[in-house]
Amino acid sequence: MLQSLYLNNFAIIEELHIDFSNGFTVITGETGAGKSIIAGSLLLLSGAKADINILKNKEKKAIIEALFNSTINEVKELFKQHEIEWSNEIILRRELLPSGTSRCYINDTIVSVNVLKEISAFLIDIHSQHQNLQITHQNFQLFVLDVLAQQLTDVKSFKKQYQQYLQQINKLKILKEQQQKSKQEADFLSFQLQEFNAIKYTEQEFSELEQKYQTLEHAEEIAIKLSEIIQTGKEQDNSTLTQLKSITKLLQSLSHQYFKADLWLQRADNLYFEFKDLISEIEQEFEHIQANPALLEQIQKEINTVYNLQQKYHLKNYPEILELKNDIKLKLSKINHIDNDILQLEETIDVLKTELDKWAQKLHRQRQKASEILVKQIIPILNNLGMPNVNFVIDLKKSENLSEFGYSIVEYLFSSNIKIPPQPIEKIASGGELSRVMLSLKTIIAHQNTCETIFFDEIDTGISGEIAYHMGHIMQQLATHMQVISITHLPQVAACGKQHKQVSKNQNNKGTIVVVKDLSEQERIYEIAKMLSAKEITNSALEQAKHLLKH
Repeated sequence: MLQSLYLNNFAIIEELHIDFSNGFTVITGETGAGKSIIAGSLLLLSGAKADINILKNKEKKAIIEALFNSTINEVKELFKQHEIEWSNEIILRRELLPSGTSRCYINDTIVSVNVLKEISAFLIDIHSQHQNLQITHQNFQLFVLDVLAQQLTDVKSFKKQYQQYLQQINKLKILKEQQQKSKQEADFLSFQLQEFNAIKYTEQEFSELEQKYQTLEHAEEIAIKLSEIIQTGKEQDNSTLTQLKSITKLLQSLSHQYFKADLWLQRADNLYFEFKDLISEIEQEFEHIQANPALLEQIQKEINTVYNLQQKYHLKNYPEILELKNDIKLKLSKINHIDNDILQLEETIDVLKTELDKWAQKLHRQRQKASEILVKQIIPILNNLGMPNVNFVIDLKKSENLSEFGYSIVEYLFSSNIKIPPQPIEKIASGGELSRVMLSLKTIIAHQNTCETIFFDEIDTGISGEIAYHMGHIMQQLATHMQVISITHLPQVAACGKQHKQVSKNQNNKGTIVVVKDLSEQERIYEIAKMLSAKEITNSALEQAKHLLKH
């Protein structure tokens, strides 16, 4: 329940603190005293849009803070979900900054407006006069049925899965658009791949091919020079090998007389055998070097193919050619798989649709049962609120198309005149009748709804006399199940309250200040008498006020 409300620099209020009790609390005061400001502050704590014009001092921030006491399990779960430290005492706080931005806090943890709205919905139900129009909206009408059917959790889960279903349909649409575009792209990519399919070599293999081309291109020149090397190096009279061998023999004979010659001998031996091995290897290679015009032409053709592709696609080197070839293959693979992806996605959508269909059928059946219960319960309440000939019908139909509400389409039909058939409530009901129907609905669902506090902002507009007393009595009964706070201008409703708060404006040296006062029994008599009197408070008004409070 709501325990207290604190306002600072808000509208005409410089600073105000209000304590609330359980049961039924009424708030009265003259027009313009500031009653609606209280309702407006609670709406902001429920996530309503903030306006910088609400700042009393435009250079300071405004603070709205409410203390609730709650043991609702759903709220506890939301705290855990949003990583907010749990406590039975819950402080909702909103700060409106001169810059036009706002900050939201729950138990000193900064949260988004959406989180504030989500959690506050379980703490307080704020019903202002313009919200009577809610009753004309299908989502509210279905909400009432779902509360009575005790399937709000199922409806929330259904909507979540329905959103997933829509996301998959949107994904399928995008895939099919891609499929259409990719048909043209696939032709172009296939043409490109045909060009690149001529590239059959790895990076290492192509490097070796280039080397082979260089060898074949200069085969005759290479053969001549290798022959010269072999002739110079082989064991002939003046060859290098012969000279190295002579040096070795001389060093061998000298080694017995000169110690360094032995070291040089080892190096000379190594040079001799290494050089001999080198000449042998060159000789073997020479045997394979020969001109081959046909092979040279074939290799040149393959290399030119690579160079032409490199030039055509503005590529720097062979690795970039291989990279582009792989990219083309990957793109074609994705295009080729898109048909399979579409097929799989269509199967997933069919499964989701089947599950949603079964779920929606169940929700609709439960709503049908709830609509019968609602009609039986609301008629006696409306009779008691001055509509003896009321006819209230719930036109619940089944749509052919699935929506976030399932298959249900609902319309509340209403007539307070026995001679007029029921019509859509928004077309036929007056403002006072809408207020009475809304109060009746709120009363019926209060037993099922988890919200612990309901705040009425002049829901009794357009009502008077005996009907007003019955409305107050209904609020009084409602307060046995939850905390009820009502801003009212009707003395009959005010008299039904367990606590009575009066809002007034006073003047001091700082200007206008708003005062909220808890009225004593005697003060309540005077306040209700003032509400009953047109101008001056008469003795008869005082007696009538006493009578209202007594009964």
